[in-house]
Formats: sequence, C-alpha cells, structure tokens
Amino acid sequence: MAQNTANADAVLQNDYIGPVRESLNQKAVLMFSADTVDEGSDVATGSDGTSASFRGIARESEQLEFAGRQYIIPVHTSRNEGGGAIDEGGVIPVAGQQGWTDLSDNLRHVLWSIELTRFAIRLSNRNEGVFLKLLEAETKGATKDMRKDVNRQAYGNQTGTLAAVTADGSNTVTVDTVQYLRINQRIDLVDSTNDTVLNTGGSRTITGINDATKVVTYSGTDLTATTNHRICRAGSWKKEINGLGKLVDSTGTVHGVDSSLATNKWHRSQVIDMNGAQFNEDSGQQLVDNIDVVGNDEVEFLIGTHGIVRRYANQLKSLKQFTGQDVVRLRGGFKALLFNEMPMIKDPDAPKGVLWFLNSDALMWAWLPDGKLPGDWDWVDDDGAVLTRKADRTDAFEGYLAGDFNLNAPSRNSLGKMINLEDDAAVSGA
Repeated sequence: MAQNTANADAVLQNDYIGPVRESLNQKAVLMFSADTVDEGSDVATGSDGTSASFRGIARESEQLEFAGRQYIIPVHTSRNEGGGAIDEGGVIPVAGQQGWTDLSDNLRHVLWSIELTRFAIRLSNRNEGVFLKLLEAETKGATKDMRKDVNRQAYGNQTGTLAAVTADGSNTVTVDTVQYLRINQRIDLVDSTNDTVLNTGGSRTITGINDATKVVTYSGTDLTATTNHRICRAGSWKKEINGLGKLVDSTGTVHGVDSSLATNKWHRSQVIDMNGAQFNEDSGQQLVDNIDVVGNDEVEFLIGTHGIVRRYANQLKSLKQFTGQDVVRLRGGFKALLFNEMPMIKDPDAPKGVLWFLNSDALMWAWLPDGKLPGDWDWVDDDGAVLTRKADRTDAFEGYLAGDFNLNAPSRNSLGKMINLEDDAAVSGA
C-alpha cells in the first residue's frame, strides 16, 4: 500500500507563512494617532487650492491639559440689550449687561487590559520559528483596540449604549442596530429608565449575531429584557466620554447647562431631520448657513457613513459634476469627497443615518497629560513595571493601558447634524 499524507500526518509539519495578516477594521478617523498619521506628509488640496488637512478631533480641536476634580469653561452667552432709538430729549434706555455662564465637566477613564502566562511570553520570545511575539502583539493590539473603541465612544451619547433592545427571546434579544456589536464582547443589559443592571449575577458574552434579523445571542442564564434595556460594555454604563451624539444636539443638558430652557438657546446645535431622504446639496447648504448665522465659527468638515457619502457621490455623477478634484486625501491616508470645498469624511464607526457638520475650534479635548500627545494613553507603570504578577499567584502576568480624557463642546451652536438620512443597513463588526 502506497504511503500517503493521511498516514504520515504525525510527522508532517505545519508551515505558518508570516507576517500575520490584518482582517479587522482598524480605522479610527476621529481618533487619528501618531502611528496612523504621517505628520510630515503632504496633504492633497481641494479644487480651490485650499488644504484639506484633518488629523482627528484629538489633534485638531482646542487642547486642555487638566488635573483636578472638575474643569470650568466660562462662556459669553448674551449681549447688553440696554440700547434703542429715542426721540430728541427722550429717556435713555434702561441699562443692560453682558451675560456669562460657566460650563463644567470632568475627565473620563478608559482602560484596556492584557494577560499572558510567563511560559507564553518566554516561548514566543526565544523560539526562532515564532514570527509573532505574543507580548508585543498583545500590547500593540490593545492600543489599537482601545483607540478603536474610543473612536466609537466619540460618536455616542455618553451612556455607553451599543444597541437598544426591541424584543426579548430565550438567551437572545432583538436590537435596533448591530453596528457596534461583536462576538465575544462582554456586555451588560441596563434599564435606561433607572440605570439598573439586569444581569446582576455577572456580565454576559455575545456568542452570536444575526445581521439580517438583528437577533443577538448571549451566554449564561437567560434574562428577561424589555424595550427599556440597553446593551453596553460590561461596567461602562454612563462612564464613557462625551460623544457627538450628546454634544451636537438641540436638546439635553451638556456641561451642566440645560439647553431646553429658552434662556439657554445659545447652547443648542443646529439639527435638520431628513425623514429618510438622501443628503442633498440644498439641505446641506441650509444647515451650513444656519450654523453660520447662529454660531461663531463656520463648518470645516463633514463626517458620516459610507452609505451617505456614496449616495451623494452618485448624485454628482448623475449631474456630471464629479471629477478627480472632488476628492481629497487627508492625513493618515483617508480619502474625502468635497461638499462646497469642505471634506466629507467617511468613518466606519459613524452612526447610521447621521451626517455631522463640525468645526474643530468648537470642540475641546480635555486630558490628563500622561501620554506624549493629546489623546494618547500610556501603559500604567506607576509601581515601576508595566507587567506585574497576578495577585492570585498563578504563573501569569497582567498589565493595562489607561487614559483620562473627555470631549467637550464649548461652542455647541457652531456644530450641527443631519439625522434620519437614507443609509445602508448596519452590519456587526469584527
């Protein structure tokens, strides 16, 4: 009988062809970082010759180095209305005064941890046949994963909501969107009306996601969820940074100021509800004009989803207006379509159906200066070592990455968004 590979399987070797190929989407447009941005590279320009540079809100926005309990931002909010026209010899108008308001907020704390056995670290460092050093892979991977999640947080409403429950099932929930959900995520289900965590016996792990039906399967004991419940990362409810979903709106209390009050109209962003229609030039220009009228800054760039930007590009093609000059390349290699000479940037983490009209000067990135650059974060080594032995005496080491920062909008009326735009269906991440 002839020898074959099935019989000889025990003596055959596996040949791993390096390097490791990346299959995860690592793009984090709002959180451009030093390893994704070439500071010295040239940036393509628009058709009018203007620069289209954008390095993310952690670099482009105003910077505030802060160390304390709470930071206060004074804002000029109203004019002296003590004036008017009078008859000759008439009564002088009653004196008015300038109005000022203090905005207040604090830093949020984002951590990412790793854990490796001593043997795994030593083996991957010493074996010449290993092309992936596990410690290096875990540390670099955690840094990218944390940046990716903070990029997602920067679009949120500060609650940490990944999805809202629309129906309950046996060890499943149906949700409104699967965009920010992934297999193996550790999650809590929280009642948004009273902040009560449903899974009191411990977090759950997502084990299955059906993109078409939006049914999410989770591990552990079955829970009875309602439409009040929200899915968030385990332990993260209302602990994330301020996101554009909270900062850029015409309602809500932001930085301690209730924008619903008539006296605080200055603290509202401009919002246009498109009611399912596609983005179009007239509506876009209307929002730009609205911001220009009420705010102190002009729109610099737009950020949205691939589906929104693609639909606008198709409109330009049908009108034969689309040329190579309508696309610019931003720092970090990201491309953007131009709308009225403003970059229209695509971000996989941008929420579906929303297009943001932003000005970096209207945003502020507050951070505790741990890292080398604003928005950076460091491996915690306050005790002299990045990796420490596990306290339970197991033969393993652990470490964690930490950042203390927050996003703010001191000039909220210089920002805007379009909501309920026609868009592609969401798919879960990897």
